[in-house]
Amino acid sequence: YNTAAVLWGLFGCIKLYPLLMLALFIPPRRFKQLALGAITAASAMLLSLWYTGPTVLMAYKLSRGAVERFMGIYPYSARIEGSEHSFLGLIKLLLLPLHINSEHIWHILSPTLAIAMLALYFWRVVRLPVANQLLFLTVGMIALPPYSFDYTLLHLYAPWAVLILVAIDAARMGVRVSGLTITMLLFA
Repeated sequence: YNTAAVLWGLFGCIKLYPLLMLALFIPPRRFKQLALGAITAASAMLLSLWYTGPTVLMAYKLSRGAVERFMGIYPYSARIEGSEHSFLGLIKLLLLPLHINSEHIWHILSPTLAIAMLALYFWRVVRLPVANQLLFLTVGMIALPPYSFDYTLLHLYAPWAVLILVAIDAARMGVRVSGLTITMLLFA
């Protein structure tokens, strides 16, 4: 569990959304591993900013500025390129004929979706098997960012592999897992 916490923390240093996976430590009450993952992410981020330099603060400001420039260029524009898998992509597609900028809507919808996901996680998902939790969090990593290119679909390999293992175990034990067939078909 410690290794998983450290690795998720390192992944979270590169992209923030993988930090959602630290929520998998909540149901089994592995709060030490949750903290270890968060501390790893913060430490790796500080170390990388220090290495980038010239100072940690300047590196942070430059990095933040680059993200803000990107966010100002594409995610809220009316353009839709390739396959977009975020909720914002769906909203942009629906608003395209109306020539409405989705930025204002997204600034309201984004925190609303995050709060709804958090509430749903603690209300229902936390009591489900780990495979379901993993799938829920992965879908959140793909659908909640303001922009989601095709590469984000790679995140689905982990829950897909876990579901294959669940299907194999269920077949060996001769049990039927409710919803597994439809979930596997959705992956196809």
